Amino acid sequence: MKKNNLILIAFAVLALAIVLIVVSRRPPAPKPEPATTAVAPEITPAAGGVAREASKAAGAQPGTAPGKAAAPQTATAIQSPSAPRLGAAAGAVAPGVKAPKERKFAGEDQLRDAIFGLDPDKREEALTELAGMLTEGQGQQVLKEMFESDKKDLQEEALILIPNLDEQYRMPYIMTGLDNADPEFRLESLSQLRDLAEVDPSPAMTKALNDQDPNVLEELSDLFFYFSDKPIYDVATLGLKHKNEDIRREALSYLEDTHTPRSVELLIDALTSEHKEIAEGAGDALRFMTNAEIENNDRDAWLAWWKANKDRWSSEEASAEPGSE
Repeated sequence: MKKNNLILIAFAVLALAIVLIVVSRRPPAPKPEPATTAVAPEITPAAGGVAREASKAAGAQPGTAPGKAAAPQTATAIQSPSAPRLGAAAGAVAPGVKAPKERKFAGEDQLRDAIFGLDPDKREEALTELAGMLTEGQGQQVLKEMFESDKKDLQEEALILIPNLDEQYRMPYIMTGLDNADPEFRLESLSQLRDLAEVDPSPAMTKALNDQDPNVLEELSDLFFYFSDKPIYDVATLGLKHKNEDIRREALSYLEDTHTPRSVELLIDALTSEHKEIAEGAGDALRFMTNAEIENNDRDAWLAWWKANKDRWSSEEASAEPGSE
């Protein structure tokens, strides 16, 4: 009996010891910490100037070391009112700091002097400011002078600045660019048409038809498809007669795709083209568009059919004119 009691007492002591060990190892509940107010990083002077200016020169945000990425901010950065140059990131101003409203250069004369001057830093600042002015409808005289300059680097900078202009002001600069002696510059000028949504691209496309550079002509042929929603009938008519086969083919495709009364009439005229593939292609396009039971490409036969069926086809089968929707 005593032996059994001793065993029970031993078990009780062992259980108590285990409980004490578990309790002693449990971590204490954390004490609530008082709320702290975030303190903005202190800006210290840098050698040769203020740290803010050194940070800007290195491409960093104010309050960060040059060459290092800025720490995440707790508020949305305020964007500078000056529009960035094409391909350059918009500069951000530290939270709580208002962007300056006054321009660095007092008037177009100072702006022009900086752009045409020899100081690369001032030129860069002036070009950035000119980009912002162009978005507001200002500074076009300086841009024009850059295009007319005999300095290639200024011409290229002017070309980069074109997208900052409102669409309605871009065409004269594109046309000027197509007169440039450098075929690469003419190609880039023609490519600017792709950014136009509301302006008729026909003047520049017509001018580019006279270019001799194969890359320019290749871009031009692509533009027929790109502007299939624009009424570029006059360019297509000239394109059907062009010496470049790709341009002739794309002009023909444009007329077939538009599927309008005017495109039918232009295709009927193309049946007499000196280029065999255009004459045959026009006949195939007409049969596809109209479902007329005319197996030949005789222009007179098609003119007779069109005279008899124009009104019905125009009201029942024709597509809307490009740009009318």
